[in-house]
Amino acid sequence: MLSRNYRKPITILVFSIILVFSNKTFSQDLWTLQKCITYSRENNLQIKQQQIVVERTENISQQSNLNFLPSINAGADQSYMFGRTVDRYTNEFTDTKVRSNNFYINASLELFNGLTKYYGMKRDETTLLASEEELKKIENDIALLIANSYLQILYNREALTNAEQQLAVTRLQVERTQKFVEAGSLPEGSLLEIKSQEAQEELIVIQTQNSLNISYLTLKQILDLNNTNVFEIEIPTLTETNNISALPAVEETYQAALGLPQIKSAEYRLESTVYSQSIARGGRLPRLELGATYYTGYSDARKQYILTNTFSEQLIGYVGGTQDFVYQLVPNYNEANYNFKDQITDNASTQVSLSLTIPIFNKWSTQTAISNSHLEIQNMEYNLQIQKNNLYKEIQQAHADALAAASRYEGSLKAVQAMEQSFKYTQQKYEVGLLNYVDYTNAKNQLTKAQSDLLQAKYEFVFRKLILDFYAGKELTL
Repeated sequence: MLSRNYRKPITILVFSIILVFSNKTFSQDLWTLQKCITYSRENNLQIKQQQIVVERTENISQQSNLNFLPSINAGADQSYMFGRTVDRYTNEFTDTKVRSNNFYINASLELFNGLTKYYGMKRDETTLLASEEELKKIENDIALLIANSYLQILYNREALTNAEQQLAVTRLQVERTQKFVEAGSLPEGSLLEIKSQEAQEELIVIQTQNSLNISYLTLKQILDLNNTNVFEIEIPTLTETNNISALPAVEETYQAALGLPQIKSAEYRLESTVYSQSIARGGRLPRLELGATYYTGYSDARKQYILTNTFSEQLIGYVGGTQDFVYQLVPNYNEANYNFKDQITDNASTQVSLSLTIPIFNKWSTQTAISNSHLEIQNMEYNLQIQKNNLYKEIQQAHADALAAASRYEGSLKAVQAMEQSFKYTQQKYEVGLLNYVDYTNAKNQLTKAQSDLLQAKYEFVFRKLILDFYAGKELTL
């Protein structure tokens, strides 16, 4: 057995360890709405997929800029010829096996191609901008989903607090009624009735706690967090005033919302199709290309002839009417192998070309491409208008929903204030025995329902106002 003198330090040590771990637990970073949105932008798989699309489109756009540079290619080959062939380097027939090597460097540059490369570059640039806007659209959609789930947690937390407070009030009444029954002032049936009410409210607390747990799970699933992660959101201070007068007009919100990604993306897609039509029209124009080739090679059939200091007589004819022949002296040569290095230098040739291609008839394919591009422009114009119409309808609906939520909140707030005063008076009458349990319970249930309606109206208005702020280009924050 440890003495008391040893027990005290050990107790202090254990308490200190528990306190340290408790501080670590409660000092963990809380997840704000902005932190949740930032985390999703960095880790959401849908966003990562769209980022890959953007990167691929960026590569295509960069390639469109690089297409203005000349093309340079080099090549080499080695071949063997058998049987009777003409050696290209000796220009003689040969019946022996010939090994040859060919080397070349070719460069070409399009001087004019109907401006198709220029319009292709502009098309790919606008396509890249459209992809970036589509990435922002996905980020915004997920951010709104997170904001809705975040507010659902706040609502369920406050609903749980209200349910626990109601249960606490009922338990006080159970204790009070228990004393009255023991004193003989109330029948035992009154105690059973209020205990039944207590059981119902305990069930409500359990159900509300389950709803809170599910709302936490929903947000964690949106964020793709593991169940093992400790996750707790920050509880912001929300204003409870409805601020109906602060709601912007529909037209004002719509004009601000025209800069949203879904509209900008549709505009860029339309611009891209206009450039595509210019590319198609470029097919009618001529093309001018500059080319240059450096060529050399080697053949083992080619020999090198070295001049000597000796001469030989060569018959070139005879004198007419006589038998006198005419000879000339020709120098003698020694035959030697023509080495690889010397042939590469001696066989070199350079070619410069300027080619012009004029389209005359290409099976009507250019006209078909122009016609299709015109139809695609019309389609993109309709798509842009559809996006604008849908946006305007969404803002109209969001504005109407916000007004309705604000009115509902205002009415619910007045109802709760009135019912709280009424219930306070009812509770006093019940406590002194001037009111039966049924009337007390009805009054309490009416107050509970009014408080629940107020809570729903409050968070509905906060969310509807948040959507309007989002359409107006403001950051999603509480």
